[in-house]
Amino acid sequence: MRRATLPWLLACGWLVVPAGTASAQPDAQIRWPALGRGDLLLVRGTGVLPHLDSGVGLDADLVREPIVLFDRALGLERAAVATRLTTTVLYGVGLAGHSQLTLAVPLVWQEGEGRRVLTLDPADELPHGVAGDVRLDFLHSLTRECDGGCVVDAALASGVVVPTGDEGAFAGEAGFAAYLEAAVHGRVGPIALSGSWGIRVRRDAALSDVALGSELPLSAAVALELLDARLVLAAEAQALVGLRGGSSSPVIALFEARGRLGAHRQGEVALGLGAGLNDELRAPSIEAVLSVRYLPR
Repeated sequence: MRRATLPWLLACGWLVVPAGTASAQPDAQIRWPALGRGDLLLVRGTGVLPHLDSGVGLDADLVREPIVLFDRALGLERAAVATRLTTTVLYGVGLAGHSQLTLAVPLVWQEGEGRRVLTLDPADELPHGVAGDVRLDFLHSLTRECDGGCVVDAALASGVVVPTGDEGAFAGEAGFAAYLEAAVHGRVGPIALSGSWGIRVRRDAALSDVALGSELPLSAAVALELLDARLVLAAEAQALVGLRGGSSSPVIALFEARGRLGAHRQGEVALGLGAGLNDELRAPSIEAVLSVRYLPR
């Protein structure tokens, strides 16, 4: 049984939830791409742009079946969101040599049954093209050198999520949200270990028997840096641990290949392929990511 279950009365067709009365729906997006130096697809980087220099990025995240409910009356799964492509435009500017401000603007294309899984109303079909929630991200970077030639990078990030998306289409928050996150990267020779942890504070949402609210994002990665770090191969995972009773805690994993291009490695292209590791709500059956960015040195 996957992710969420329709109530018996609704599944049997005895109860119809009137349109507009269903509670706010959860955002199907797990990954929140950023624009820091040393970014991986699931672990944010710790480096920043030079003072008043700007960088841009484009992140395309394709997932299958992130929002699925089990219909007990029919004995089958119904995908409220069957396929979803989130394209995020990123623009960042460096501040004082140790901080960075980034604006993230997502656009969503998706297919699925939408809220009619819950309401049984044909008018609640999932809209194909919608806006997502805009994020304003602030990153403060720290770098430390340790004995033996290793380097440990650390950073603190915070941000605000503006509810510009459509929460009824699983594409936004029910209201303003905020987050705080810490990231650490360590390197010894060609091996890099990365991790991040934090909290996302958001308004409660619900989907059938699953409640969602504030969460703890936890990410980890191990990477092999080749050709003077022009090529990076990484295995990484991310979990969102729900703080409410009965909430979902999806876990995803990706294998990533990232290439840095140009004489000063100003351009980056990353490809990722993975899937959800559990059957929790928002854990996709498959996920593919393409990330392109320009970060001046």
